Amino acid sequence: MLRNTPGTRRMLVFLLTVGHTVNRKRVQRLMRLCKIAPILKCSADSQARQ
Repeated sequence: MLRNTPGTRRMLVFLLTVGHTVNRKRVQRLMRLCKIAPILKCSADSQARQ
């Protein structure tokens, strides 16, 4: 899975500024289909456990 990519909401904003009219759910489905994983913000608690 590809990492260090923006999440669906940030990707949606980018696509809208470029000129594509898409829905967030469509972006989410395409990212899942292409196996693109968003950057997840983790709490300090979960990082300490690892």
